[in-house]
Amino acid sequence: MRHGTARPPLLVVARSGRALAAAAAPRFEPWVIDLFADVDTRALAAHCWQTRALPDWRFAPAHLQALLGVVAGLATPLPVVIGSGFEDAPALLEWLAAGRRLLGSPPRVFARLARPVQLFAALAHRGVAVPRTIAGPPRSPRGWLIKRAAHSGGAHVRMAPGQRPGRGDYFQARIAGPGYSALCVAAGDRVAICGVARHIAPRGYRGFTYHGAVSVAGAPAWLDSVARSADAIAAELGLVGAFGFDFILRDGTTPVVVDINPRLTATLDVYTDRAAIFAAHVAACSDRLLAYSRPPSRRPRGHLVVYAARAWQVPRGFTWPSDTADRPGAGHRVGSGDPLVTLIAEGADEAAVEAELVARYDDLHRRTAAHGGAVLAPSLMLETVGGFHDVRTRTR
Repeated sequence: MRHGTARPPLLVVARSGRALAAAAAPRFEPWVIDLFADVDTRALAAHCWQTRALPDWRFAPAHLQALLGVVAGLATPLPVVIGSGFEDAPALLEWLAAGRRLLGSPPRVFARLARPVQLFAALAHRGVAVPRTIAGPPRSPRGWLIKRAAHSGGAHVRMAPGQRPGRGDYFQARIAGPGYSALCVAAGDRVAICGVARHIAPRGYRGFTYHGAVSVAGAPAWLDSVARSADAIAAELGLVGAFGFDFILRDGTTPVVVDINPRLTATLDVYTDRAAIFAAHVAACSDRLLAYSRPPSRRPRGHLVVYAARAWQVPRGFTWPSDTADRPGAGHRVGSGDPLVTLIAEGADEAAVEAELVARYDDLHRRTAAHGGAVLAPSLMLETVGGFHDVRTRTR
């Protein structure tokens, strides 16, 4: 879709580019390459291409490179904003950055994140609260997680008991408490906290795949500790522009950093000022300017990634609710366990947001049930998830 405005164009490359395109669109003209080319992504973008996916939702390098050749034939090299998908592909990111202006942290940062044991030790030396992180198996696996270096999204995380580590795996001690994500922007030696979001998932879920989050309103007492961690992380890694990190709130007071993403993250979706955050990311990368001030108040917002309970082909004539995003088009086949769509809601407080997400899930369940059966589980309850599950429950 061509918008025909004077907005400067830029290229988004991500596993899913919809949220980045939506945040960019008010001030920039997004061109998008991603793995899904969903209906709403195509509507947001001036141009949109679907690149091929390898197992585990990895980019097929040759096909992505071919599509970048197509982009080069349409315009002079565009600035590039990346989303998820490059964590385990630093060589591909190096290739992408060659001859193009990469709006974000350089590829060397991603290579550093692939060495988590050394990185977490360096952060601890800077005073950041982190879990014990080791390369080899602990004496007893109880209370430990196995994680895969240079991965994101949580699907690679397993509880250590009864598991055998694979290549690239490392061990991290589990921390009790609710899980959160912080979204930040770094410019030079200055860092701004754009927001903090609390992780949610369907009640009873026992894995670690990312399901969603709700933005935290106001300024909790532990936000200063989050800001100090953000400063240390940005300094240690030399981060540029937007980045995020996940933490467990131990004892209700201490943020313990468990994961770092040197890019705009999925939680960008849950902030009402996401266009300003995106613009601040571009300004930080382009001019090293910290052009962001967190608003004193904003409505809580949340999103929930809905995964298909079984394979389903989107029928012709199916109408998605207006409060959904990442909508696959008619004829698209969604595999069992694959992301189906994202629900988005706002509310007066966090509880109201969760209640609205549940109501919208119920509506989606009714619509899909009328077009092909049990695509989704029949009911949903949400809970906060973190280092240990069942941290705090929410009811319908």
